[in-house]
Amino acid sequence: MEGKAEDRNFSKADEVRVFPKGKLELMTIGGATIGRATLEPGDVSVLPSGHDAWVVGNENVVVVDFQGMKDYAKKAA
Repeated sequence: MEGKAEDRNFSKADEVRVFPKGKLELMTIGGATIGRATLEPGDVSVLPSGHDAWVVGNENVVVVDFQGMKDYAKKAA
C-alpha cells in the first residue's frame, strides 16, 4: 500500500518559537518534524561536521532543516 501524500505550509505551523533575533516554525509531516528558522543578522550557528554555511550581508537568513530542529530554541522545563 502506498503512502498518502501530505501538503503542509509553514504559514500553518504546528508550533512557533520566538527568541531574540529569530523565530522557529515547526511542523510534522510524514512522521518527520521539519523546522524553518528565520535568523536576523548577528546570530551564530553550530553545524555538524561535514556541513558548512555562511551568510554575507545584513539580511535575514532562512534555514529549512529536516532532522535537527525539534529541540532548537525549546524553553527549559
